[in-house]
Amino acid sequence: QNVTVAAVVYTNDDASKALDQANALLTAHPEVNVIASHMGTATQGGTAAIKSKGLTGKVVFVANGTAGGGEQGLADGTVYKLMLQDLCTAGSKMVDSVA
Repeated sequence: QNVTVAAVVYTNDDASKALDQANALLTAHPEVNVIASHMGTATQGGTAAIKSKGLTGKVVFVANGTAGGGEQGLADGTVYKLMLQDLCTAGSKMVDSVA
């Protein structure tokens, strides 16, 4: 409810593509106010696009963890929330289930 997915972009987990993809997204869809990614490699490019377009405080990024600029983004206002994954527990449960 009250959420519209404006577009989906792919970086193939390549941090060097994130800035171009985020800039293109924000240009094509100026109504966007949240960018979310489950890939930590997209954080720096996504937050850089928000800053370069003067959208800090108007567009926020939901980042995957503190690595790759998540912590800095929280401090400067470009990151709204961090998603945290417990990959160690998930991996252990998977191994235990097949052992």
